[in-house]
Amino acid sequence: MKTFYSILYVPIRPEVSERLTVGLLFQSNTKVYFHYSKEKMEVLKHLLPKQAYNLLRLSLMNIERAVLKAKKDTEESLKELFPSENIVSNVISESYIEYLSRYNKNLLAFTSPQYTDIEFNYSNFKILYNKLIAEDEFVSEKIKEPVDIIKQTHASLRPKIEKFVNWDFKVTDKHFKNLILPSIDVDFIGKNGRYISGQTIDFIKPEYVLDNTIAKQLALISAMHEENKQSKCFILGKEPDKKYKSQYKLWHNISYSEIFDFIDVDETEKVVTYLKQNEVHPLEIINE
Repeated sequence: MKTFYSILYVPIRPEVSERLTVGLLFQSNTKVYFHYSKEKMEVLKHLLPKQAYNLLRLSLMNIERAVLKAKKDTEESLKELFPSENIVSNVISESYIEYLSRYNKNLLAFTSPQYTDIEFNYSNFKILYNKLIAEDEFVSEKIKEPVDIIKQTHASLRPKIEKFVNWDFKVTDKHFKNLILPSIDVDFIGKNGRYISGQTIDFIKPEYVLDNTIAKQLALISAMHEENKQSKCFILGKEPDKKYKSQYKLWHNISYSEIFDFIDVDETEKVVTYLKQNEVHPLEIINE
């Protein structure tokens, strides 16, 4: 099967060929991408009768479910949604799109399959979608896992500094007599006369999680300062989107705090350089 795409559109005023594009299907062999614009559906909600809008929304959701099934289920699963002999190989075939483009023009219509030589991948799908459907809409790839800042930072930083510090370490009152809490887990800690600790924080975590983490770091830096006023606590993180209002305010306060030394996770080489230049070494291991 050649790579092709089909544009989904809603006829607004058929008598003058006015229509609104709402979605894009991009397919090759046994792989398919599909996305429709939620923003344009909001526009259509005000242009169509309620019953017609609900039917349109249901049709798009059915197509979306069929595409998801096409990626992982059997041919029988697809036929539950699209009872047509034209569905083969767990994908929606060109002939079925051709059929839809000819006979489904009352509410939701498809353009005839447009064949292309461009490489079939998500990046090209996004380019086509932004060009043909919604230029400013962000299309998220559902199969992609969100970036875990903490795991990513640990993986890159640990090999570079673990000879200078205790990594993934539990601090107790055996290490600092004025530690208020029974124990505090830190990413790393070391000393060179003064004490140096570090903790990675994902600032889009729920507010109560962040409050708990910061409270522990405050207790730790307080205990370290009791031992040596020059002790330092690195907080590693990333500026969150301003839509996370409370988290953004907390990040701002931490990044400009005189208590902590904030380091962007893209600049962790600063931590490596500091530990090397100041000859930091691990704490003595104390048997509990």
